[in-house]
Parts: sequence; C-alpha cells; structure tokens
Amino acid sequence: MKKIFLLVALIAIQFSYSQGNMRFGVKLGGNLSTLIQTSKYSPSDGGRRDNGSSKIGFHGGITFEFLFSERISVQVEALYSAKGAKLIGYDKTSEKKHLNYISFPILGKYYATPNLSIELGPEISLLSSATSNDMPITKSTRQQDFGLVGGLAYEFYNGVFVQGRYCLGLVDTSHTQTSASDDYKLKNSVIQVSVGFIF
Repeated sequence: MKKIFLLVALIAIQFSYSQGNMRFGVKLGGNLSTLIQTSKYSPSDGGRRDNGSSKIGFHGGITFEFLFSERISVQVEALYSAKGAKLIGYDKTSEKKHLNYISFPILGKYYATPNLSIELGPEISLLSSATSNDMPITKSTRQQDFGLVGGLAYEFYNGVFVQGRYCLGLVDTSHTQTSASDDYKLKNSVIQVSVGFIF
C-alpha cells in the first residue's frame, strides 16, 4: 500500500510539474515550542507537572505547491522539526523534553494579494527521536502526532519567501496508548518562523 501511494504521488508530482502548475522549494527556520497540559493536578498528585517553559528548536525541509488558480493552491511539505519543552513539577524538579519529528503539513493557501497568502490545514508527524533529560524515551512516546496549522506567507518577486505559523497538536504525546482513566495529557504547541526559496 505504501509503495502504491508513493508511486501515485510521484506520478501526480510529475504530471503537475509537466503542466507547469507545480512549484518546488526549500525552507529553514526556527521553532518556539512548548507542551500544553490539558488538565491540572494538585500537589497531592506526587509532583506531576503542571507548568513549563518554551524551548527553541529548528525546522527545515522541502515544499511542493500545487497551483489551481491565481488565488488558490495546496502546499505539501516534508520537514524535520525539533519540538519539546522544559516541564516543571510541583516539587520544583524540571524535565527537559526533546521531541523530534518528520512532519508533513498539507495546507490550503489563499492568495489575498499576488504576494501575501493565508495558510491553513492539517499536519501529520512521525516521531524521529525523543529524550527526557538526555535519556531516550522514544519507545514510551506516542509515535505519531496530528495537529492543525495556520499562518501567513509573503513571497518576494525573486522567489524568496518568509512564513509565520502556529501549529497546535491535537493528540497526547506522553503515552503510547490512551487510557480513559489517565487525565494527564501533553500536546505540542509550536510557533514557527521560516525563510525559503521557491523555484
């Protein structure tokens, strides 16, 4: 199934490129990430984490834009993205959590002007590696993440573009399986600023 999907995708990209309605680009930028806890605990819960601070990371990869008209397009990207946060417990202990993903945003784009576009769509991410205080936790961390992305992009006439986005994770990253009795959930929250070049 994966090979068939890849073959269909390659054929679609080749067809779009031959028709002149696809553009290819590269991008690189910074992440300001944190982990949002969806519930609160009291100190009697054994010092479970209820607060955190942002972590600076980076992202980079390739982008394909499929043009349907002068104002409407779909942009598909493949990015390496370093996320995570510094979590602080009630007992004042801290945990530096690094979550690294291969992310695939699929964004609808509306060009408000020939240069300025609005971007919105889902993002699917596959976990590449995870550490907690430099100790590996990849096997005990959820292997996929799913979220929503929204932002703005401005393209200059020479092909250089800048982007600003917010990415909100919708699933718990802290467990491999969801338990109905476990209300402790951490979700990715990332602000991204990028610069790139599109051909």
